[in-house]
Amino acid sequence: MSARVGVAVGSRLAYDGRWWTVSELTAGSVLLADVGGGVRQVGLAHLLAHPSTRLLTDDPVDAVGGVGAELAGLNAAERAALAERVGHVQEIRTGFRRGCAELALPGEPRAA
Repeated sequence: MSARVGVAVGSRLAYDGRWWTVSELTAGSVLLADVGGGVRQVGLAHLLAHPSTRLLTDDPVDAVGGVGAELAGLNAAERAALAERVGHVQEIRTGFRRGCAELALPGEPRAA
């Protein structure tokens, strides 16, 4: 029998000796953020299979509902447009298109 695991944006979990919050979730990877402002990107399969991974709860508080089915129906142009828009929002919020200095793209942060 397989167990069903709920991981969503907002989920809290222990991984590799630290507590993390899932801040971004894609088809193959998870962006984790800790209380001190550190970030770490790991593969979803690796995260779930790692022996140190423990979810804080089965039903994460303040987790964002899944939109995977809707996003899976986007074509390549729609996915590119969405990624571009998300990058703009992240840059407005943090100064970086990927949301943090550790994952900065060349030329970031921009002076403007």
